[in-house]
Amino acid sequence: MKKLGKGIIYSFVAILVLAAGVSLGKVFAKDNASKELLVAREDKVNDSVEKEQELYVNAKEVLSKQNDVSTPFGEVNVAVIDSGFDPNHQDLKNQVARSYDCALKSKPNECIQVEDEGMHSKSDQKHGTHVAGIVASSRFGVARDANLYLFAAGDNGQKDTIKTKGTISAYKQILELMDSGIKIDIVNMSYGKEKMSPIEKHLLKRIYDKGAILVAAAGNPCSYQNSEGKCVKQGEGEEYAINPHRDTIIFPAKLDYVISVGAVDRQKHKAIWSLKQSASGRELDIVAPGTDIMSTLPDNKYGRLSGTSMAAPFVTGVLANYKKEHPTYSNKEIVGMLYESAKNVGEPKKDKDYGYGIAWNFPYEHFYINEGIKLNGKYKIYNFADADRSSYKEMLLEGTYKAVKAKDIDNETNKCKYVYLVKDDKEIGWIQNATQY
Repeated sequence: MKKLGKGIIYSFVAILVLAAGVSLGKVFAKDNASKELLVAREDKVNDSVEKEQELYVNAKEVLSKQNDVSTPFGEVNVAVIDSGFDPNHQDLKNQVARSYDCALKSKPNECIQVEDEGMHSKSDQKHGTHVAGIVASSRFGVARDANLYLFAAGDNGQKDTIKTKGTISAYKQILELMDSGIKIDIVNMSYGKEKMSPIEKHLLKRIYDKGAILVAAAGNPCSYQNSEGKCVKQGEGEEYAINPHRDTIIFPAKLDYVISVGAVDRQKHKAIWSLKQSASGRELDIVAPGTDIMSTLPDNKYGRLSGTSMAAPFVTGVLANYKKEHPTYSNKEIVGMLYESAKNVGEPKKDKDYGYGIAWNFPYEHFYINEGIKLNGKYKIYNFADADRSSYKEMLLEGTYKAVKAKDIDNETNKCKYVYLVKDDKEIGWIQNATQY
């Protein structure tokens, strides 16, 4: 493990596929407020690790090949909250800065820093180890040299569950780390539930307000379900998530300050796995590969899993690459770059099945400027520099603002189409512009 310094957590969401050959499908426990449950079925995998490494989820056009995107990181710190981990996996141990167990029965409201798998070896390590490997493992990671802060919140003694008490402890521990001077750039949450308490929302909002980017799996609802709520084949139950107008996004992905990540298959279509599919809804922000993803498993093993749980860490890795290239950018600016650079596959604007599109590892470049602009009137403030796709809000702007970035500069006229405004160190956003520089 990386030796950096000292040291929280929550619940699950996704249809997954395990390496030794298990496919996980998420179902809710009876007490949705306290924990969620993952169940598994056999799904044998015969492909070699080397072959899977070459295929890399057949995502060549979605994300650049791993060898092309792995560049040395300075201090890009990624927190992964999950059921459990094997931090000593040969492809992860050099990326792990700290590992915490936030689900000890003897310490119900604490996160205990551990040097190995700790007590969370009794809970499900497969899901978390796989998720962490997608982010930063030396073999399959999208951002291979990012520093990992692992927070295990599994319900010890009960396989495939994760407790809300553990995730609350994780959120608090992350805040403690940030208050102590350790910056957490991105938080990955490949889990979820239908309802969320005010304290959970409050803690996550505090983490966001301190500058972290929050990423969560959108969920894997039933395509069809019967009157008992069980997933069934088409024709055996009521239409459910197949209707794109039905909102099936779960918390925390449903929160407006959390990036909600859906999944696509190898053909870049909305992912469908047996009786489940990637969630849809107006809160969906972006999609990424989420079908048969190869990554790390406990005990130095490897395997494939499927679900929005796998798509979320892809996006987390992409964001880590953005942050590495632009370390001074705020979380709002980095998220804007993610949406702006997404490859559109649905409707021209934000789509309920695909959000802004497929996450892309190479953002559009912006030009750095430092110009004062006098404004007086009502302007559309865009989340990113694309008026045809970005959402916006109207705002009255009066006085002198500083344009710090520009996009779409015409070399002949020396005019730019978009500028990013700040005033008194407060971020305003992108506006359309015709100022000459």
